[in-house]
Amino acid sequence: MLKPDHKGKVNKYRNSEGRKAPITFLKVSLHFWGKVLARWQGVPLSENTAVQEGEAKFFWPWVQESRADVVLAEGEKKAGCLLTLGHAAIALPGISMGWRVTEKDALGRAIARELHPDLLPFDDGRSITIAFDYRPGDWFESPEFKNAAILARLFKKSTVKIARLPGPQKGIDDFAVAGGDVDRVLALAETVQQLQDERLWRSYRGFSPDKVVNQRYLDIEAPEEGKITAIKSGLGTGKTQYLADKVRPQAGKQINIGYRNSLLLQMAQKLDSYHLDAHGGYQMMNDPEARLSLCWDSLLKVLGITLEDATLILDEASSSIKHLLTSSTCRDIRLSLLDYLKAIAPSVNRVIALDGNLSDSVTDFLAEVFKMPVVKIENQFKGDTPPVTFLELPNGRQRLVKAEFEWLAYQILNSPCPAVATDSLRDAEALAKRLKDEGRKGILLTSKTAVEEWAKEFLANPDEYIRRHKPEFFIYTPTAESGLDISIKDYFSDCFCWFGGVIGVDECFQMSRRVRHPERLIICCPQRKIKPKSDGDFPSKLIEFIAEQATAEAGLLSPESQIEAIASQINSSETKAWARIKAKDNVESRNLQRFLFKRYVEAGFSVQRVALEGLKYVDEYHQAKVFCKETEAKEIFNAEDITLAEALEIERNFNARWPDRCKALKAKLKARLPGIEDTELWTWGFIYRVRFTDRDLLNQLEADWLFKNTEDAEYLQRQKWKREFKTFLPDLSTRWLKLKVLSRLGIDKFLAPGVAWRNDSPEVEELVRQCRKKSVAALLGHPGKLSPIQYLNRLLKIIGAQLIGTQVRDGGDRFWEYRYQVGPEFKKSSRPENWDDLYPLVCQKMTEKVQGLKMSESLTVIDSEVVTAPPLNIQNTAEAVTESSANPTEKVWGVARELADVAARVAEGAIEVATNCLRQVIESFGIDEVFAALDGLPEHQRLAVEGLG
Repeated sequence: MLKPDHKGKVNKYRNSEGRKAPITFLKVSLHFWGKVLARWQGVPLSENTAVQEGEAKFFWPWVQESRADVVLAEGEKKAGCLLTLGHAAIALPGISMGWRVTEKDALGRAIARELHPDLLPFDDGRSITIAFDYRPGDWFESPEFKNAAILARLFKKSTVKIARLPGPQKGIDDFAVAGGDVDRVLALAETVQQLQDERLWRSYRGFSPDKVVNQRYLDIEAPEEGKITAIKSGLGTGKTQYLADKVRPQAGKQINIGYRNSLLLQMAQKLDSYHLDAHGGYQMMNDPEARLSLCWDSLLKVLGITLEDATLILDEASSSIKHLLTSSTCRDIRLSLLDYLKAIAPSVNRVIALDGNLSDSVTDFLAEVFKMPVVKIENQFKGDTPPVTFLELPNGRQRLVKAEFEWLAYQILNSPCPAVATDSLRDAEALAKRLKDEGRKGILLTSKTAVEEWAKEFLANPDEYIRRHKPEFFIYTPTAESGLDISIKDYFSDCFCWFGGVIGVDECFQMSRRVRHPERLIICCPQRKIKPKSDGDFPSKLIEFIAEQATAEAGLLSPESQIEAIASQINSSETKAWARIKAKDNVESRNLQRFLFKRYVEAGFSVQRVALEGLKYVDEYHQAKVFCKETEAKEIFNAEDITLAEALEIERNFNARWPDRCKALKAKLKARLPGIEDTELWTWGFIYRVRFTDRDLLNQLEADWLFKNTEDAEYLQRQKWKREFKTFLPDLSTRWLKLKVLSRLGIDKFLAPGVAWRNDSPEVEELVRQCRKKSVAALLGHPGKLSPIQYLNRLLKIIGAQLIGTQVRDGGDRFWEYRYQVGPEFKKSSRPENWDDLYPLVCQKMTEKVQGLKMSESLTVIDSEVVTAPPLNIQNTAEAVTESSANPTEKVWGVARELADVAARVAEGAIEVATNCLRQVIESFGIDEVFAALDGLPEHQRLAVEGLG
């Protein structure tokens, strides 16, 4: 019988007095050695293996020498259980007994550790899995996880993963006895980095409700006045119907603000609301009982709206706030939007935020803006869900290849009535073409088609439209990411979710559930997003980076007053909210497939994994995709020629159809390359190139001009800081700083023709060393595992250059040399095709831009001289005042200066800001004076101003 210690606790594990608890390598019989060998190598054990008293000799030396996979378990019983199942398991005496403490601080806490000597021979590149006990609660805060993570990091060469028991059984031996699938638990083990990523991801998605319900259809009390009611409720649980039943009948103005007009149109239908643009909602702005729906991008269109005692509704609130803080469509006006939101917030009576992905970070931001208490409610209902099949890429490959694309297309073509969700417009169009080529009719809902009349009818009532038109397929892109509700049953056979890594986990999940009742869901998703982010996983680090970037640039280009504006933004609620959104996206971007899988599991779906291996295909889908891209390029090339002013007007038009957008795309492309239409390059093939195969080309041409013309580049950048600082800090472009750093690094020396460079060239090694510094790596990216020349070429790509490698022989050795080479004598050029033809066009455009801004400044100087210079032959002060106020020349110059400033804003792309400035000019001087002043402006400035309407 075990004797309790002085605390009354019985020690379950004992070792010899005065000795440290040992790591145990259990004796193994020949039978179990054979099971381990069969599992690891798939071959039987040799009959000549030595056996002594039932123990197979040399089992552990064989494990060590063969680098067989190893499992680390807590205690001999668990290790023994795993050995009987065919796993080479080593028994640790405790979860913190896999290392030795080598240094402690003044309080006796360990600050340095080293791997236990008995485990050192296994740190040789093999695969090791740590399988500690299950503990209920937050597993990431458990001592089991924390100690497993410490142990895993002490292995320097081996790949170490940590397995998680699902519970409720504590140990893996109890789990096995209860019939648990031990092999699956070990197969699903993840690395420390993966688990740390998941820990962060879950913390950013965390939601702490004040009230929890479990309702098939949401049926709670109406939101209270003077509060923010935040409701987290899954897809298909009747959130919109709740608004219709409990909120719509109540008195007072109700404003529904969202981020996708497709969602807003459907919401408007259900809530008897008027969409600001589609339904002429402007007419109801000051109606005390108005029901309005509008996008964040349109908020400044309702300046002056009365919101006293109004209800503000944010459906799909997480996505909506993300759009407000990060969307490119809001970039030019984001700070104005946020300032206006804060200005109207005190008059709002209550806020209702609803989303299946609602998080504390969103509610915290709303609480900061509206200064109201928050009531958080979570509906935890998990209803009937279709089975989910997750298609996995073989051998840990990150991206899909042609075989998988063609196989998926074949499966879709052979589905009786498929629904297809994809984040790629080109994939959507290619699939629709293949289906239509086979004589099937259906619905293709994309950004190109969403403004068509049939699409508006469909979005207003999808189920009724489907019953009436009986489509044989339905393909949709992120245009229908949220809000769309297709609840018709027994219609769509399968819902294929074909994601290419463009959108995040929440958006993928939302898209997959737009069709509520398919027979099954098939998910194909890459391991990572197309451009995984690595600029920070923690909000504080992201804020620190943008603060350093903005302060550095402002210190070089702006007055000290701007530093104060920067500091006020750093501590703002919107910057903190942006940082949490950005950090979540960064972690998610390198774990897209893993986290999407976990998202389905936590939502109650039955998910199985199927490997995409040994696929046979016919090259038909790829051809269809190329055909659709070529068609788009030809549509743009053959579009009617319009002015840049008309193109800007089309871009602002919510109802602009695809043919009109083709005109705008063509005009904007010609504006970036003035005179391109007069060259032999101007073909639909060139448009195909810059839109699909060489999308960085125009940016590279402009960056190279800025790199070579440092004074003009600084002048252009300085203009952005001369006015009042009205840019949201995260929206600041880093291009100018990047080019300045490249210049200081002396990267131009690598563009000297004929000079040979190697990976071990001192200049190349020094460049890489400098770029490993924190401040430089934050801007240019860390070299990581790239070779020095690979990293150098990555930097040169920013300005459209690369070093070309050739293999040379030196005696008996061969090595690679890299040179900058341009000219017809070389088979491969360091510059993109047609660089010498395109570069002069970019030079013309950038030169005109600089001249236009300088003209604006000269007008300002002249206007100042006209106002301040003493008038000639003035007899008395009264006459002087009269003459001055009536001087038409002075007035025209004043208006011209203001219009030149408006044109400069347009040139910077700040369209909404320019529009507001133009309104103020018209109000101040009158429309006749504006027209008179326009005639005196340079043509490019006049066209820019006229384009604002």
